[in-house]
Amino acid sequence: PNKTILGIVIASQLSFLLPYFKLQITANKVVKYASIVIVFSSMILLIATNSRSAWLGLIVAIGFIGYNNIKNVKHKVFLKAGASLTFIVILIGLFFHKSNSSNGRLLIYKVSTQIFKDNWLWGIGSGNFKAQYNNYQAQYFANHSIDSKEALLADNTYYTFNDYYQLIIENGIVSLVFLICFGILLFRQIRKVAASNNPFVKSAASSAICILVAALFSYPLQFLPLVVQLLFCLAIINTVGQEKTIAKTNRYVNASIILLSVLCLIHYTVFYKYELQANKANHLSKIGYKTKASQVYESLNTYYFKDGNVLFKYAQELYYTNRLLEAKKIVEESKQIHSSHELTKLSASINIELQNFEEAEKEFKTAIYMVPNRMLSRKELLDFYITQKDTVNAMYWAKSILNMPVKVPSEITKNTQEKVKQIISGLSK
Repeated sequence: PNKTILGIVIASQLSFLLPYFKLQITANKVVKYASIVIVFSSMILLIATNSRSAWLGLIVAIGFIGYNNIKNVKHKVFLKAGASLTFIVILIGLFFHKSNSSNGRLLIYKVSTQIFKDNWLWGIGSGNFKAQYNNYQAQYFANHSIDSKEALLADNTYYTFNDYYQLIIENGIVSLVFLICFGILLFRQIRKVAASNNPFVKSAASSAICILVAALFSYPLQFLPLVVQLLFCLAIINTVGQEKTIAKTNRYVNASIILLSVLCLIHYTVFYKYELQANKANHLSKIGYKTKASQVYESLNTYYFKDGNVLFKYAQELYYTNRLLEAKKIVEESKQIHSSHELTKLSASINIELQNFEEAEKEFKTAIYMVPNRMLSRKELLDFYITQKDTVNAMYWAKSILNMPVKVPSEITKNTQEKVKQIISGLSK
């Protein structure tokens, strides 16, 4: 889905390869040079992704591999101390490497904490973070300055950028107990792996460590292929100390792997078809075939999985073709799995056409508070107040547009502010 996740994929698979690297470079020349090319090309790709969470995961995985290759106990103690200090320094360095992104994540953690406070016992429901977070962000900025530096960092958000925290928010205190127990059991099993001489098991452990560390700062556990990879790695780690039992169940394990592979193949074939159709509908809309686009989106709504953004675009097409009640229904369906300021503004526009002015005003304001740095959202609310002949509120939001900090200066923002100055002049008269 993006370069950050690609970086974690590369780092996790590189972590799996590295324990074998020492064996490969002593092999024949073809294998030796092929291994070197794979490792260094992967490093170059990883640098290109600029994924900080991937680098942190890889660094911890390399530390694990290095620790297991040291035999002297005193050297291990020094390595632990040095590695801990190095990790902290790297963590601080990566925070300031992209400071705006880091501060944006701090805002996400702050808003997410309020979600947890309100739902700490049972959580908000598995997968509901995408539907709830932006509404909480709107509540936050309704009580804080929308012209602050913090407001400039806000955007539509669908992940906590910490998979463990998101699990706790969605499933409550029970998931915290689960994570603690899981962590204890995993730590005990990794200690057994460290004592093992099997490089395959160590590869699985280093790859799992890479993914689990990256999950502290990103969302690899929201990406199915990485979840499958992690589960296989954990299964391999769990074989240590159970070799005889595993040997007896190999037939069933192989059958399970084949079944899982077939199911994944079916799912991703259907998903690929879904994405192709969604792109086709988007293209039809752009070239003006609104009715045909609506028909394609309608067919997508019969699939066994839903995509909130695709539902939003479907509702948009229905709105453009004046099928207002159908559009409103799809908007409400989309809100169950996905929230964004664009979806909220669309809902406001539909409510205007349906003469629900009070609801439209409320939703225009919510859209502004969701992502306060969008000038267009404020301009749309200003236009709404002008059509309603509400001079007081129109003047308030006109001045708000002139006073707001501009995140990305452009001709559009400049022209918008010039138009607003003319509107203020007209309102004053």
